Amino acid sequence: MDFVKRVTTPSGTDFVPERERIATFDNDGTLWAEQPIYFQFAFVFDRIKAMGPQHPEWKTKQPYQAVLDGDMEALAKGWTVVSMKDDWKTIFTPAAGR
Repeated sequence: MDFVKRVTTPSGTDFVPERERIATFDNDGTLWAEQPIYFQFAFVFDRIKAMGPQHPEWKTKQPYQAVLDGDMEALAKGWTVVSMKDDWKTIFTPAAGR
C-alpha cells in the first residue's frame, strides 16, 4: 500500500499522474501481468526449456515438444502445459528459479 500512496500523492516525489498510470490487479489485489503472457506461463516455459536436456522424452511428447520447439500455435490448440496434479513435482522443484 506504500507504493500506491507514494504514486498517488500529488505533492510526493514519486507522484504519477492518472493518465500515465498502468496497473492490473488480480482478485486478491496483487499486481498481475497478463501481456504478452502471464508470468506463470513464462516461468513454466523457461523451466521446461532448462529441464529439457534431462528429459529427452519431452522432445516427442506434447505439450513439452511445443514448448521446446517454441511452437506457440500448437500450444494455442488447447494443450494443458502443466497439470498441477501430474507435473507439479517435476516442474516446480525446490531449486526452481535458482
